[in-house]
Amino acid sequence: QGGKSLIVTRVVSGSFESATSDKIYNVQESGVIDTGASLTIVAPSPVSGTLGSYSVTATGSLSGTGATLDIVVSTASGKLDSSPNFTQSISSSTSDAVDNTYPNAIFTTDGSGTGAAFTVKIDSNAPTIITATATGSGYVDGEKLTFLTDTIGGSSNIVVQLTSSAGDIVSDVESATITGGGSGGDSAQVVAAIKLKLVILM
Repeated sequence: QGGKSLIVTRVVSGSFESATSDKIYNVQESGVIDTGASLTIVAPSPVSGTLGSYSVTATGSLSGTGATLDIVVSTASGKLDSSPNFTQSISSSTSDAVDNTYPNAIFTTDGSGTGAAFTVKIDSNAPTIITATATGSGYVDGEKLTFLTDTIGGSSNIVVQLTSSAGDIVSDVESATITGGGSGGDSAQVVAAIKLKLVILM
C-alpha cells in the first residue's frame, strides 16, 4: 500500500545483516514495444521508392534500439501526387489549344478516381504544365484522364494516362506491424521506425 516506515513486530535472536530496499515505480515503462499490433501511420506522404513489403529494423530518436517492423508500401490510396508535371504521362496531345493558364481544368476519367483537380498551362498551343491542385483518391495505374477542349480550346483533347512508376500516384506506407519489440523504446520509437522506413525508400 506504499508508505515510508517499516514496523518491526518480532525480533529473532541470531546474526543479521542490515536491510536494504529499492524504489519500485508503479508507472515504469519496460521499454519493449508490443508486437503484433498495427501502427497508426504518422509519416508524411508521398514516399519515394519501390512499392512492396519490407522488414526493417528501427532505431529510436531517443535510447530505444532493436525494434523490427513489417511495412507495406503501395498506391492503394489512389491519391495523385501534387509535385510532378503530368505532361510526362500524356498519351494524346493537342497542337492548337489556346495559350493560357487554366485552373480547375475540366477533365473526365475512364476509371473510378474522384476528387482531383488540375491546373493546365498551354504555351505555343501545346500543354507545358499539368499539375494536380487536389490529389483526390481512388485513381489507379493506367487510368486515363481526358482534358476537354471545353476548357483548353482547339480541336483535340489532352489525354493523360496515369503511371505509378512516373510518380503520378502517391506511394503511401499502407500498413506497419511491429514484429520485434526491441528495448529502451517509447512512443518516439514508433515514429522513428516509420521515419527510418522513409529513409530506406529514398
